Order: sequence, then C-alpha cells, then structure tokens
Amino acid sequence: MESHFADIEFHIIKYIRKAENRLLAAIAWFTNVNIAKELVAKKNINIEIIVDDNDINRNSQSILLLQQNHIDVTFVKDLSKKYYLMHNKFCIIDNEIVMTGSYNWTK
Repeated sequence: MESHFADIEFHIIKYIRKAENRLLAAIAWFTNVNIAKELVAKKNINIEIIVDDNDINRNSQSILLLQQNHIDVTFVKDLSKKYYLMHNKFCIIDNEIVMTGSYNWTK
C-alpha cells in the first residue's frame, strides 16, 4: 500500500498508464484535462467513469473530451433527496490496483 499527499495528479496518471484491460472510476468532480487526456490515450481498454450529476461535471471540458472519444461516462443522481451528490473518489485498474482518497480529479 502506498500513500501520497503531494503530486497526486502525477500519481493518478502514473497508475492510469499501467492499465492494460479495464479502468473503473467514480469521481465526484472531474475537471482535470490532463487526467482526461491520459484516459483518452487508454481508450482501447474498457473504461467506465461515474461522476456526480452536477453543473460542474455537465460543463466540464474533461468530461466532454471523454465523451467525444467514446469513453463511457455516467452521471449519478440520488433521486431520494432534494440534492444530488455522488461523493466517491476511487479508481480500480485491471481488478488489481485501487486508488482512493479525498482528491477529486479536478484542475
């Protein structure tokens, strides 16, 4: 197990580059274009992204880049509440590597 408290974007990208077959991620807010570009570079593997259904994600250039490159993005709403908030932040790579923490994939 590794813990990172600095250069988190660097470490996320490092692990994305290791993905060979599948990458699943649930991220509350996703506006980091650098991370999105790394996912686009891996678009030939199975990638599924889940994000909270909010205006930040709906207007995110990162999400648009993923969608334009046919990467599956799902917007999640909690229909039982008056507000919507999917607050997870984790990524599973090839069913072997798990990244989790409080860091959103934001710029």
